[in-house]
Formats: sequence, structure tokens, C-alpha cells
Amino acid sequence: MTADQVAAITAIAAIFKQIGTWPIGTVFMVVMVGPWIVMVIVAWLQEKRFVSLANGHEKRFEAVVKMYEANVQLVKGYDAIAKNLQDLVIMATQTMTQVSDSVTHNLFCPLVRHKAKPRDIEIEGDK
Repeated sequence: MTADQVAAITAIAAIFKQIGTWPIGTVFMVVMVGPWIVMVIVAWLQEKRFVSLANGHEKRFEAVVKMYEANVQLVKGYDAIAKNLQDLVIMATQTMTQVSDSVTHNLFCPLVRHKAKPRDIEIEGDK
């Protein structure tokens, strides 16, 4: 050891000699028990943080479940609308087919019906 280090240790020993022995016991307790106390406090704080994170995840999961349930209801609504739209398209197609047949045969017009001979009424596909 250097002379400066020996002088520092001697000065610290003189201070302890004047104060007494209780600071040595306190320093010993802080050095030996202090880390354990710090570890217990850190563990408690981390557990508290993990619990709050878990609660946050549960809330987010519940929100996701509610979102998916709302989406199911939305899909059911769209299914009902699509079913009604399909029925409407089928009815419109049937009506337009009937109109097309009526126009093709043109039998609802009395003038055409009286002037036409049975051989004149032919569908283009039958020629």
C-alpha cells in the first residue's frame, strides 16, 4: 500500500475510534442485510408491475373478444341483406324474362294479334 492509502485508513480508524463501535455495526448490517432488503423491495415492485401488465392484457383481450362478437353480428346482418338482395335479383330477372318473352311474341297488342297469321308469329330462334 502507498503512504496515502495508509494515511486514509488511519484517519478512518481514528474517526471510528472517536465515534464508537455502533457505526461499525451499522455499516456491517448495511453491507450484509442491505442487498437483501433492496432485492425484496425490487421483487415487490416488479410483481406489482407484472400484475398491472396482466390486468392490462386482460382488458385488451376482453376488448378484442367484444370486437369479434360485434363483427359476428355485423356479418349476420350482411348475410340477411345479401339474402334479401338475392331474392330481389331473382324476382327482377324473372320479370325481365317475362317482359322479354312478351315483347318477342307481342301477343298483348290487339292490333298485332288481329293482323298476324299463325305462321307469321315465329320466334327468331325457331327459324
